[in-house]
Amino acid sequence: MVSTALSLEVYRMANRIVRKSVHVEAPTDSMRLMRRGEVAGLLGLSVIRIDQLSKIGVLRKVRFPGVSRSSGFVAAEVYDLLAKRQEAH
Repeated sequence: MVSTALSLEVYRMANRIVRKSVHVEAPTDSMRLMRRGEVAGLLGLSVIRIDQLSKIGVLRKVRFPGVSRSSGFVAAEVYDLLAKRQEAH
């Protein structure tokens, strides 16, 4: 269970991410699934922070088709988050 203080910290961090300005082009295959390490590298965050963002609903985690213990994030949603960061500045 996530504590209230941690939830507030993650929420504030998510707002800072959206406000940062980064110019990144979305890939042509926007339905591609990205592993959390890829997302972390792209956003400049740790994989633990990516898990926290997923838990509070900033990023939506989906399962890889046909693989029981593997999940990722839809690339289009990750790049949308980066676009919001760019629009904020």
